[in-house]
Order: sequence, then structure tokens, then C-alpha cells
Amino acid sequence: MSERTKRIETFSKKDLTKTNIKRVNIPEGFERISVNTFKNLTKLKEVRIAESVKEICGHAFEGCTMLSAISLPSGLKLLGEAAFMECRRIQTLEIPEGIHAIKDRTFKFCRGLEHITLPKQLIQIGENAFYNCDKLAYIELPDAVEKLPFRTFYMCKSLESIRFSQNLKYIGKEAFVNCSFQQLELPESLEIIDESGFLKCKKLTALKLPESVKIIGKWAFHGCPNLKTVEIRHDPDEVGEWIFNRNDVTVHCYEGSKIDRYCKLYDYKVRYIQ
Repeated sequence: MSERTKRIETFSKKDLTKTNIKRVNIPEGFERISVNTFKNLTKLKEVRIAESVKEICGHAFEGCTMLSAISLPSGLKLLGEAAFMECRRIQTLEIPEGIHAIKDRTFKFCRGLEHITLPKQLIQIGENAFYNCDKLAYIELPDAVEKLPFRTFYMCKSLESIRFSQNLKYIGKEAFVNCSFQQLELPESLEIIDESGFLKCKKLTALKLPESVKIIGKWAFHGCPNLKTVEIRHDPDEVGEWIFNRNDVTVHCYEGSKIDRYCKLYDYKVRYIQ
């Protein structure tokens, strides 16, 4: 492939001809935005991306703290790791249907992000993908997503409503620390809630665990002072230490069950299911 062909296909730093750029137009003919192209351009406010662009590589817009106006081309196939990390002014994004993975840290520290639409065919969300998205209040997870890994929605303080994937099997360590759920409708497919999965969800008031859940990691719902009622109608294979605050919660379970014995060990209040 000739140098000329490479230059036409890939938009990179060398194609930026001005300093302190505020508005950029990526014209037709480019298929890729390369790694670090706009990284830390703190005065960049608006980017228009041609429909010919199929890939936005890792860290492409990381640290563009003033970027507020951007739309993604409908034919986009790749969003790289940390592609929009610390883009604090972006409020709304629609992710094109060709994207099958949200990679690690893609939207970390996107503190202005209020609404994002994920593609129906999405199958993977990476670690720290939405870490500290302060204003994100609602998200709908496509049904092909089976795993939410480490700190996926960590410190999303406004996140009060979520539509879980109906095939979700795993909620990772610290996935939802300090979110604002009052209630949770966990899917019947869920098998594992890892350590501190919902730690410090201080507005959570009630919880019913699906009978599919096999493992509850330690501190899974600890630091949730308003959690008063928990219903567990089955015996998980493994239950970690201090999954709830001791003095706040009443656990509804069957008398003589494994959960009943667990509650007696940790001095939780119990109400038996008849």
C-alpha cells in the first residue's frame, strides 16, 4: 500500500494544520481516526466526522475537555480503548449499530454525559467503561451483554435506573459503587454478583435476588443504609462476608436454609417466608 493511500485512509495528527483548534471537519475519504489524534486538545469544541470513517482508534479524543458537539458515523465499526475518556462536555451520544464492543475506559470521566444509546448488537462492555459519568441517570443494556466487569459504572452518582440485559450473568467487582438506585430489577439470568458490586448505593431501599444467583461476593450491598428489605428464596453456592449493613436490613428467607444460617452468623434480622 502506497504512502498516498495510507494518508487518504487514516486521519492523524499530521492532518491537523492549526494550533489551538476549536472545530475540525474530517472529510470523506478517510476511513480511520488514528491513535491519539486529538488527545488533550483542550480547546477542541466540535468535530464533524465523515460517513466514510469506520474506525476511531484508542485515545483518539481523550482529554478533549471542551468537546461538546460530535456525532458518530452510521457505518462505524470500532471504538478504541479510552477513545472519549475525559470528554467532560459531551452530553448525548448514539453509538452506531456496527459497534459490538465498548472497550475499557471508553467514556471514563465523561462527567457531562446525560444520555447514551447503545446498539442492540453490543456484546461486550469493558472495565471502567462509564467510570465517574456523574450525570448519567438511565441506561439500557442490550440483551447480548452477559458481563459487566470491574468498575463498569463506578461512581455514576446520578444513575438511578437501569434496564439490565436479560442474559446478564456476571456483575463485576465494584461495578455500581455509589450509584443512586432505589430499587433493582435484577435479571433471572444473573449468576454472580462480585465483591462490592453495589457498595454504597445509599438510596437502595429494597432488593429481591433472583434464584439464578449462585455467588454473592463480600460487601456486595454493604454501605446501603436505606436497604431495609431483602428477599432471598434460595441458597446460593457461596455468600461472602458482610454482604449487607448489619443493623439496617431484614432478610426474608426460609427457616433452616443456608441463608438463614448465614444471617444468624452475622447477626442479621430475619423474617421467615411462609
